[in-house]
Amino acid sequence: MSRTTPMLALALLATFAPLATADLLIVDSANGPGTDFADVQSAVDAAQDGDVILVRAHTGVTYGPVKIVAKSLTLVGDPNPALSPFFPNTAANASVESLSISDLPANGRVLVRSMTGTGPAGLSLLVSDCEGAVFVDRCVFQATGFPTIVVPTALVSRSQSVSITGTSIGGQQGFTGFAGWAATFQDSDVYLASGSISGGLGVSAQMLPGGAINASPGNTGLIVSGGHVRASGMFILGGNGGAGMMDPQGACWSPAPGGVALSMFDGLTPSHVELLGTTLDGGNGGGIPSAGVGCTPASEGSDLEFFSGTLTKDSSLKARALVTPPTVREGEIASLRFQGPATDVAILMIGPPSRAIVDPLFFLGPLFTDSIDYVEIIGITGLGGQIVRSFLVPDLGPGVEAVPAFMQGAFFSSAGELVMGDPTLTLLLDSSL
Repeated sequence: MSRTTPMLALALLATFAPLATADLLIVDSANGPGTDFADVQSAVDAAQDGDVILVRAHTGVTYGPVKIVAKSLTLVGDPNPALSPFFPNTAANASVESLSISDLPANGRVLVRSMTGTGPAGLSLLVSDCEGAVFVDRCVFQATGFPTIVVPTALVSRSQSVSITGTSIGGQQGFTGFAGWAATFQDSDVYLASGSISGGLGVSAQMLPGGAINASPGNTGLIVSGGHVRASGMFILGGNGGAGMMDPQGACWSPAPGGVALSMFDGLTPSHVELLGTTLDGGNGGGIPSAGVGCTPASEGSDLEFFSGTLTKDSSLKARALVTPPTVREGEIASLRFQGPATDVAILMIGPPSRAIVDPLFFLGPLFTDSIDYVEIIGITGLGGQIVRSFLVPDLGPGVEAVPAFMQGAFFSSAGELVMGDPTLTLLLDSSL
């Protein structure tokens, strides 16, 4: 692992110094050092445009639902120190019941990093009527409850620039009815990268105190109804159907079919879906019981259910990503991991986040800053397809508690293409926090 000169750390501080004047609000159910609020929504209500909210994660703690309306905020989960050494990705995220972002003006931006939505009511992530840029990075949204009405886990509606990277979205599991589908994007521009969207799993046929129930089918992974969706390095999966069974009388209760991976049709606007190095896979049909004579086999879900719109695929383009820690403190080492095909030249770009600029001159893929303030050629990805650059976080300066650092990787391929990687956010913190 190589280490940079102090230049990179100084560039981060210089680029994001104006953002350091924003307030840092700390949410901590355990009332640790510097705590301002015990719940996230109270911090959101008190925050002003541009403020940063740090949410400390704790084992077994789920904060209540969060609604961000017409405010530019940065919301970052501080990983659970008891879990992060063993689960360095998303398992140590701070958890909330649900997250809603709405009515963001064109010059607004909301950045969400390392949060988990548990979805006890089904819907875990809602982004609606946002003209400004919304970034969701390294999060998990998984419906866990059994609501009476089946809803998607994530809904993006009438929003113009939504980036969801390194994130897992899963539909609710069926119980006595249908499983939930994972995500719906309606008349929105959405960029997906390096994550997964999985339809809810059906439940197997079973005997309950009130009698037997049928197996339930798996549901759809992603529904697109209008707008532009670009998916790079994604896994979009239908949910598996529930298995069949033999009841005590020897009758066969048949298994249920798998769900569709991607369903698309025009909404108020035409649908355009681009799949770049992305896997579509319908859910498996439920299994037949071993003694299931006369059982009807269940069908697999379709990879694609196409009604209208335009769909383009390029399986040859491999996803590129820049992976960084959600939080890092003064005096600690921050590692930036660039992931892509072997022999790519990895490039770091630093600048303030903005709405996506799609396929700008010389770039393949969306650029998420309208002002590239610092560029550094990191080096060539090795045979394992990655290169790591590290730096020591310096003192942030007198009175500065946090500096949100927004970065994006670019990769110069052996074919001569300059391919954009995922945008990401790291929060640099004072050592006392």
